[in-house]
Amino acid sequence: MPRLLLAKHFRMAPQTILIADDSSSIRSIFRFHLKELSVEVLEAETGERALRLARLVPLSLMIADIQMPGMDGLTLVERIRHDSRAQVSKLPIVLLTSDQSEATRARMAKVGANDILYKPISAEALRAVTSRFLIKAAS
Repeated sequence: MPRLLLAKHFRMAPQTILIADDSSSIRSIFRFHLKELSVEVLEAETGERALRLARLVPLSLMIADIQMPGMDGLTLVERIRHDSRAQVSKLPIVLLTSDQSEATRARMAKVGANDILYKPISAEALRAVTSRFLIKAAS
C-alpha cells in the first residue's frame, strides 16, 4: 500500500505502537523508521514496563525483543495472552530475535506471538510488518 494511502488510513483511527527493547538505540531507530506511518510510538525498556503500558494504554501493536533482562519477550507474550481483558489479551505482538532456530520459532508460536522479525531488521521489513498489523487493527 502506498505511504500516502497508509497515512490517510491511519489518520482516521489514531494508532499506538509499543516498542519493548532494553536497547535505547534499537528503540530510537524503530521510532525513526515508524514516524512516516503517522503513528504514536511508546517505548518500554523492560518487559515489566511493557506489560504495565499494555494494560493502561490502548495499543494497536507491540514489538518486543525476545531477550530483555527481567521479564523476557516470551514471558511478556504469555502474560499478555492470559490477561482477562480482551483489549490486552488480543493485542498483536511481533517478537524480535536473531535466533532463527526452529526451537525458538516453536516457542514463539506456542506463547502466542503473531509474527517474528529477525535481526538485523531493515527499515522496509519493520514498516511492512507494522503496516500489515495496523491495517488489520484499523478495520
